Amino acid sequence: MTNLSTATLGFTPTRTHDSDIYQAPPDKSHSRKTRAVSAPDKYWPQNSTLKIAVYDADEEALEHIKKAANLWLVHINLTFEFVPGEEGDIRIALDYGETHSGSSAIGTDAQKVPLYLPTMVLPNPYDNPRFEAVAAHEFGHALGLHHEHKHPNRTIDFNTPVIYRHFRGHGSNEAIYKDILQPLDEKNVAASEYDNKSIMHYGFSSDALWKQPAIPWPTRLTKLDKSHIASQYPKP
Repeated sequence: MTNLSTATLGFTPTRTHDSDIYQAPPDKSHSRKTRAVSAPDKYWPQNSTLKIAVYDADEEALEHIKKAANLWLVHINLTFEFVPGEEGDIRIALDYGETHSGSSAIGTDAQKVPLYLPTMVLPNPYDNPRFEAVAAHEFGHALGLHHEHKHPNRTIDFNTPVIYRHFRGHGSNEAIYKDILQPLDEKNVAASEYDNKSIMHYGFSSDALWKQPAIPWPTRLTKLDKSHIASQYPKP
């Protein structure tokens, strides 16, 4: 499969679309302890091996992707097996378009994506300084994590018109509302502490918030990211 971009996907079961995140914005039976916000019903089976196929990636690109995946892998009981070809539980394409977009199906929603399509898209070029953070964010989604800025207990007061303007490349106003502004229903997620430094959080400039300081784009997993994912996929 060659030169796939998010514009070619066409199928979005429950897919995040993390738009232009290389660029900073202008100026129920779940009893595990939680530290972020996630979808337990979309978790992969415990202690399972996920096969990961990467389309058209050279060895250097593949190493960058593996490095990002390993940021999560060391904390969980899953195994990632990178396989040749185009068949895998998680199928990754590099975005050769101009949007620098990332996207991923949430957890096992990847199983609903037609086999001829990727379940995750990562931005290109892969040697961009923010690639690792973006890829780690998308792997968080692939493990079942939601966007942290949609946390039911978030403390963000959005300047809504500015959000719509800043994220106009994200899609329609309806898509922006759903993916950024609308908080998740705490009845449907595993959530406790809100972490505005989480790798799963978007960055927001101060003019996108009412009387609040800017929230920088995250660059690494936080302690809460690590403890949360470890509690959801606990090692023996």
